[in-house]
This record gives sequence, C-alpha cells and structure tokens, in this order.
Amino acid sequence: MSDRATHILTKKIGPNHPLRVIAHCDVDAAYAQFEQVRLKIPPDKPLAVQQWRGLIAVNYPAREFGITRHLPFDEAKKKCPHLICVHVATYAQGDAETEAKYHHNPKPETHKVSLDPYRRESVKILKIFSESCPTIEKASIDEAFLDFSLPVREILCSRYGLPTLQQLQARSPEMSLDDPVPKPTHLDWDTLLKPSQSNIIPLDSDSCDADTWTDIALLIGAELMAQCRQQVFDQLGYTCSAGIATNKMLAKLCSAYKKPNAQTVLRPTALRDFLRPFEVSKLRFLGGKLGQSVAEMVSPSSAVDGSDKTSKSCVLSEVWKIPLEQLQASLGEESGMWVWETVRGVDRSEVETKTNVKSMMSSKNFRPSITTWTQALHWLRILARDLSARLNEAREATPGIWPKVIVMHKRDGSQNSFTKQIAFPFTSQLTDEYIFVHGQKLLQEFSVRQPDQTFQLGTVTSLALAFQTLERIESGQRGIQGFFPPQKKPAPSNRAITQTCQSTGSPHQEDTAQSGSTGAVSRSLENASSSLSAAAAAHLPQRSTREPGSPVSKKPRRATGTLDGFLGPAKRPSPAVVGPPKPPKLEAAPRPPASRTDRQPVLTFVCPRCQEVISLDTRLYAKLSDDGGGGDSEEDGKRKEFERRKTLHLDHHFAQDLSAEENAQQSHQPPTPSTSRPSSSNSLTHQKKSPETSTRAHAEHTKKRLPDSASRGPAPPTKPRNTATTDRQILDFFRPAQSSSHSLPKSKKRKK
Repeated sequence: MSDRATHILTKKIGPNHPLRVIAHCDVDAAYAQFEQVRLKIPPDKPLAVQQWRGLIAVNYPAREFGITRHLPFDEAKKKCPHLICVHVATYAQGDAETEAKYHHNPKPETHKVSLDPYRRESVKILKIFSESCPTIEKASIDEAFLDFSLPVREILCSRYGLPTLQQLQARSPEMSLDDPVPKPTHLDWDTLLKPSQSNIIPLDSDSCDADTWTDIALLIGAELMAQCRQQVFDQLGYTCSAGIATNKMLAKLCSAYKKPNAQTVLRPTALRDFLRPFEVSKLRFLGGKLGQSVAEMVSPSSAVDGSDKTSKSCVLSEVWKIPLEQLQASLGEESGMWVWETVRGVDRSEVETKTNVKSMMSSKNFRPSITTWTQALHWLRILARDLSARLNEAREATPGIWPKVIVMHKRDGSQNSFTKQIAFPFTSQLTDEYIFVHGQKLLQEFSVRQPDQTFQLGTVTSLALAFQTLERIESGQRGIQGFFPPQKKPAPSNRAITQTCQSTGSPHQEDTAQSGSTGAVSRSLENASSSLSAAAAAHLPQRSTREPGSPVSKKPRRATGTLDGFLGPAKRPSPAVVGPPKPPKLEAAPRPPASRTDRQPVLTFVCPRCQEVISLDTRLYAKLSDDGGGGDSEEDGKRKEFERRKTLHLDHHFAQDLSAEENAQQSHQPPTPSTSRPSSSNSLTHQKKSPETSTRAHAEHTKKRLPDSASRGPAPPTKPRNTATTDRQILDFFRPAQSSSHSLPKSKKRKK
C-alpha cells in the first residue's frame, strides 16, 4: 500500500478512505433471546416466540428440530413436543395499565400485540454500543451499523508509532505529508484473532498474502467490536454476531456468515472469492424488481417462471460477466453503474446516526371486522395508550423530541385503504387521553354523522394510529405553551399572557408547530388576542403606561391596544381552520428591555362593531382604588371597572341603533345598524367639564351626526389604539386615535 501520510491524519474518513472500518452487529434470535433472559430459561432449551397461532422468532436450539419462523404453532409442537412457546406482550380490553402485559391465552378478538418490551431492550444495547463507538446507525430493532474508523486510527497511530499531525507539519527530515506511509510488518492472524474470537475469510486464490494498513485497521476494529459484544453479554446476557469490513454492505454479509455468537473479518484481498457464491437477492436493494431485471439479463429463460427461481439461479459470479455498457443500456446510466459497482462489493453509503426514532405506529387488525362507533372508540383508546407509552419513552431517551403530525390509517371491508392526518400540538403534559382526543377527530373523518348526532363507521378490518416526523422541538416549532410552562407567581407578569392563551385559545391555533421562532410567537399571540372573552380577559397582563408626573421617555413606545405591539386587528379564525392564520405584515416599534416593575397587566376588549380597543390599565386603577379604599378585592374591582367601561361603549352602539330605527320609521326607510365609532365631543378636549354637561353635550352631538353616519355606511376599520392614559373619564374611550391616519376628524368646539 503506497498511501501517503495525509490519508492517516485527514479530518474525515470517507467511503474511499483506506482506513475505513465498518461493523454490523445484530442480536442472535433477538425476540427469543429477550424472552429467554426475562424468564431465566437456559439457552440450550428450544424456545419460540408466539403471536396468536404463529411463530415470529425461533432460537437456535429449536431450529435444530426444523422449526422456522411463521410456522404454525401446532406444526411446531409436532416437530418438537418440548418446545417452549412464549406469547408476546399484549393490551387487553378494559386494561387500565399503561404498559402491555403478558396475558394468559390472549386472543386477537380481545387483545392487541405490543413489541414495546423488545424496543426497550434495543435501546439498552445501543446505549452500550455508543460508549465505544461515536457513530451508530440503527438498522432495525435488533441490528445496527457502527463506524469504528476514528477510534481505530487513534489506536493504530499510538500502537504502531506513526507520526502525529504536529510532527508532519514540522516537516521533519524523517517524514513529510507527501511521503508514503511505511509498510507494516507481517501479521500472525491466527494469534491476533484469538482474543476477539473472530473468523477470517480465506484469501482469494490469485491474491498475495501481503499485509496492509487496511488489514491492521480491520484487525483493531474487530477488537473493538468484540469488546462491545462482551459488554452486551455481561450487562444484559445477550449474544450477538458481527461482521467487520470496509463498507456497510460487506459488513452485513459478514455478520451472517457464521452465527450465533461469532464475528467475521473480511480483508480486501479475500473479497472476490467471498462474493462469488452469493445470490443477487441477498444484496441490499437487489431483492425486488431491480434484482429480477439483472437476473433476466443473465438468463432470460430463468426469469420467466417467477422471482423466486430467478434469485436462486443467478449468483454474483454470473453478473460479473455482464459488461458495464450492457447494464447501462438496459437499466439506465446511473442504475447500471450502481449495479456494476454493488455486485463487486463497492458501497459508498455512509453510516448515519439514526439512534432516534422518526416515526412510530400502533395498529390492530380486526378478526372479525368491527362495524360500530363504540367498538372503534374502544380500540382507538388502546392504540392511544400504546403510542403514549412509546412516546414518553422516546422523550426520556431524547428530551425535546415531539411528533409534528398524527396519522390514522383505515382499511374497510373491500380492502381499500384510507389515510388522514392532522397536526399534533405540543403539550407539556402528555397523556393517552390527549392522543385519544386527536385520534377521535381523525376517526370522525372516516365516519358519517347521522341526524341523531351519532356516527356511522362502516366495516373496518384494520385501524392504525401513528406519529410521524419526530424531531427535536426548536423554539419556533412550539406553541406559546411550550415557551412558558405554567407556574404560580405572587405578582402578575408577562408570563401570565401565555397562561391565559393556553386556557382560552384553541389548541390547534396555538400549539401547531411552526418553522420560525418569531412567526410562531406572533401568530400565537395574535390568536390569543382575537379569542379573548370578557371573563378570560381579566387575567391578561400588559406593560403599563407612564405614571402621572413622570418624565417622558425618548425611547420608542409600544402600542398597548393589542398584545405585544402587533397593531393589526386580529380576526377570529373559523373552527375549521387547523393552523393559525398568518399575521398582518406590520412591524412593531422597537422597545427597550422592560424591568420587572414595568410588567403590569392590562384588560383589553376589541369592539366587534367599530374595532375600538377598550383597555384598563390596572396599575393606574390600583392607585385610584388605594385612595378610595374600596371594599372589594383588587381583582374583582378591576373586573367590575373593566366591565363597566365595556358596557358603556356597547350601550352607545345600542343607542345609535335605536335612534337610527326611529329616524327610519319617520322617513319610512329601513334602519341601518351603526358600525361607526362613537364621535368626539367637547368633553374630549383638554378643558375640564362636569360629567353631566359632558354627557348631555355628547348626546346632542351624536343625535346631529347620526343620520350622516348611517347614510355613509360602515366606517373604514382603523388600527386598534391605546385608550389607557393617566387621567381619563368614561367618555374618553370614544376619542379617535391621534396617530391613526384613518381616524375621524375632530369636531369643532361649539360655544354654549
């Protein structure tokens, strides 16, 4: 091997690196071994895992009697009368436990299979692997790929005295970065493989027996893999088989070369004779139509009778005879090149870290079929319980993981499949009832509502509930509830905003995952603002305005008419909308960071008629109530004052409607409901007047302007504005915003 020193100390070891070491490890007869260890059954006893009347896993002692997977239970008992059969864990009807149990004599009509105990054991095994290997890709519940390239290189350099990166960069006279690496000494493979109990593939007949640094790297990788297998056996009691090679495809073939409880090392010089007898269907992605096409090119007559005969009659040594040009002409340029390299042991796929689950599903096949809504709800609750337990376990292993959508699959009596999905909002308290409620919404999509408000489901042969797109929740993917967990505070603060939004807003509008942090906050706050009722609005906080006599700050102020400075009036979305509406593209004015004392609540109401914002600054109200010494509590006083102001505003619209109706009757015209804002009067100027005089003047002014406003129709909507100032009276709520370009013009002062 004439590799240069740069190959040894490169930062990344890619698919073409000479020191690449990939291992594939799987548990021997995983399900059967899990049950054997759980029940403390000796490993030499024949054992099989049973699901209903079939076998899904068979240990090696039972295979000696000719028992295989998917063999019927009765036939397996005939071949081996002393066979130990263990049924998988199940959920039973009426079972209140959140975990599956090993029930006696379970039946498919009343129970549902659960593989959760096996998944938990798989997590334990991967955790042991991660202690010795930095890069792990979970292939299935009982197998994984491990990339030992980086730890192998560190051991190789220290064990064989290869120069370090600092020594090479110093350009010592002994070696430089462009110099070839010295050849290794001859290795005694039989002696070196004894500690790891590894098997070595015989070399090709036409290859030389010269050891390379790649061989030494594979040897070190075999040592690390043997240590991992030993740790799994010592801690959990499970035996594993492994394969060590230079890529994933060869490592997987080597792991099945000798089983159980063994591992195999494949040197590059032994590759050709090792692959020669393998069938095409044994290679990854060549067991389907692509493999049939390749076999048809080898022997067209053998592919006529079916795929099974094709896979048996076509081996890799026969595919090697097909030229590359013929493969590309028949399969396409890219597919032909991929097949040509794959059958020769070339695999450039990298080991990707996939220890975290991306989806999870709980399904049930009904025998016989179910037809009623009550039956479907019963099994839906069991599916939700299964998913709840699995998601909680996944969140313990990977904190912050959460599914974006929840999906339901249904198959009817005609074997037609249907799928529905909705967003799955985030919640800090995950329960099976929370999943059941969202699953019930999906189930209603498959049903027909009857006049008596019941649902007709039809015939259902299979039902599945699944989570998809499980990812770590970023700040922009949570709802308001995810940012601020509910906490009890002695004094109100801005955190109360999120708590009120959680109790008043729709979960679909607030908790739907979003893509950006700023967009999620603005959408959630806008939905919460549009859905406020009078009772819920009593707990909404907002920053207080300037106190009387305090100096005016030169820093930009926030508008207090809506939540967090979002100035556009929010419209309440229809119930059919699952996600939150897009907020208006308005930029809020920048604001300085507020101190703890500035975070005071404000009670806000948006008039549905004129879009006027009625707000009560509780900080100012608290000072006035302290001077008056009222008998009610502080919260009750705030709410009563806010209700009084809101009622006065609504009564004004009612009075305008009555006046319009009277005028219409006199002129024999249909009345037009008033949607204009309350007009300004002399009482809204800076001159102080008595409440009686202000009220009388406002009534006269309104009566004069009413026909004009009725004929004009609805006034153009204006931006919500702040109405909470330091010294305002009741009629001050009808003052138009001075900063708004759409506000009504001020009326001229009239002399008495």
